[in-house]
Amino acid sequence: MSDLAERQRARLEDTIGWAAKIPTALEPLLVAQGARVHFRPSSGGVALVGLLHDRPQRGKGKLRNLERVATDFESMFTAHCQDVSHGRITGEKALQSFLIRDAYTHGRHMATLNVASEASDTPVDLTFVTDEISLPTEAGKMVCDILALRRHGGRTVPVLLELKDCRMLKRLIEQVEGYAARGSRRCHCEGHRGRRSACARSRSC
Repeated sequence: MSDLAERQRARLEDTIGWAAKIPTALEPLLVAQGARVHFRPSSGGVALVGLLHDRPQRGKGKLRNLERVATDFESMFTAHCQDVSHGRITGEKALQSFLIRDAYTHGRHMATLNVASEASDTPVDLTFVTDEISLPTEAGKMVCDILALRRHGGRTVPVLLELKDCRMLKRLIEQVEGYAARGSRRCHCEGHRGRRSACARSRSC
């Protein structure tokens, strides 16, 4: 295994480790708060992410004391997600928050995309997993906007959604091809070998 592949694997394992802590420590908050907040795992901890319409994706990252997050949630949410300046709201962040809110409202099913796909030749059943997964690359890093799971032909397939709020086709193709190149490599994660990643794009133009 190359040094880069080892670093990517280590980053994913650390992220999975923090993701595993969220259900026990923070799931009651998610249930109580509805679609107001999202807890995003990373390799360095968990981020508190607000999903407010006028403050999309504002929050605080690398939180490691999840018990304190549960205890002090309201004050932390107010300070980092609500009573904070935002500046210009970008279309991508607004869309990202909308899709996550929609998923939490429907038991993690990405209902808006699922229903919209019914009019196409390839309808999908997508379930939201998390967002903003960062991996080291030869050039620096790549970040997956949204990770979902698709039920397809009796299998569950990982799907990466790359969000764009304008026609950045060249950049979009570069990102999707980069994901596809890495997704085609055999990998080992949580005891499963040789899974191939599937890439999907979501664009609002």
